[in-house]
Amino acid sequence: MPETQRTTPATRIVRTPNFDIRFPPLPRTVADVTKLVAEMHEEPETARLVRIVDSDPVVAGFVLRRINSAYYGVRRRVGDVQKAVHLLGFEEVCDIVLTSGMMRLQDILHSGEQAGIFDQIMRMSVGTASFSKKLASHLDLFQQSSAFTIGLLHTCGRLVLLYNRPDDYEALWCSNHGGFAPTVTSEQIVFGTDHAELGAKAADSWHLPELVVTMIRQYLTPGHIEDHDLRVLALTLAVSAQACERLCLDRMPASARFEPSAALHLLSKAVRMDAAEIAAFVEENRLEVFEYTHSMVDPDA
Repeated sequence: MPETQRTTPATRIVRTPNFDIRFPPLPRTVADVTKLVAEMHEEPETARLVRIVDSDPVVAGFVLRRINSAYYGVRRRVGDVQKAVHLLGFEEVCDIVLTSGMMRLQDILHSGEQAGIFDQIMRMSVGTASFSKKLASHLDLFQQSSAFTIGLLHTCGRLVLLYNRPDDYEALWCSNHGGFAPTVTSEQIVFGTDHAELGAKAADSWHLPELVVTMIRQYLTPGHIEDHDLRVLALTLAVSAQACERLCLDRMPASARFEPSAALHLLSKAVRMDAAEIAAFVEENRLEVFEYTHSMVDPDA
């Protein structure tokens, strides 16, 4: 939890492009489940997943609270991880474990303002992950089992900046009135790097699968990926991130609409599906994604 509470956000930005980057410790369960999902074959390794969850009492508790929450409406209280996996399904429990692990990174923060930024980052991460999973399934993509993972982790570079330069990143965040987060350009000006590059370096330092590293690094420039299947997956991530930012954050009105973007048109062309059809699918799922995000980030709300 945050060590101190400030009443006003930091406002002064110190431009220091060259600084020693430290990566926050990633809960082992996140790394283990990320690898489990990436290595998944036709039959899910349920026993392996149960062992991973049971190895971390905090994560196990989160999974059990999740299945017993109002979101699922289970009639009888579930107190066993194996039964939770059986009832929720392998992929859903993987998603819960990954999210709960990333939520624990809030412990690296030092003020209430930074906790607020963390909350926004996590909403963006979970919302993007949910859209990515739905779109990847709808489009029947290669490596669709990893769609939630890459969606959840695609903004981890923002957490790295918040971890290394908390006051400067807070000030930069609060100075950005045109959107929910600082632009890549502003990050590069102040820090000499951006969240996509830092996120990829963090994923590499955490020994996550190369697929995850590549998607995080390239999601802002998916058209640069030569491999067709990986490019389509990165485009799906880019579209999902845009959809979440425009439709599913708390500040967005219900009247907001998902407008076509360059990434959407590139994805449309790559999968040979009309852009309007993809946009309509996004719109159809916005409420479900919003409610899912809220239930994951505010499980006790």
